[in-house]
Amino acid sequence: MIKTIRNAAAAATFAALAGGNFLCGFLNDYLACGLALAASFIAGRCVERRFINRAYREMIRLYGAEWGYADSAAAEPADKTHFRGACHYLRRRIFRARSDGPSS
Repeated sequence: MIKTIRNAAAAATFAALAGGNFLCGFLNDYLACGLALAASFIAGRCVERRFINRAYREMIRLYGAEWGYADSAAAEPADKTHFRGACHYLRRRIFRARSDGPSS
């Protein structure tokens, strides 16, 4: 369902931008298609991220802030909604796993 809605938003964005340019003749047709394609990709990603963030907030609402952590003793605040936060979270987890040594 998310994929269908994402594709529909991307197609609607592309049709609106490319169709508006073809009717009014603002830019070169190839340039307009390229810009419309880029805008449709961005619109699709925004719709997809919106669904992901909505599901993430729902899980926090249902199960609390630490629902994504395996060890609740070292629970950290759940601030992984942005890409930078997710990268920082993964780096900390990898560093912690390496510093613990090999698991037997």
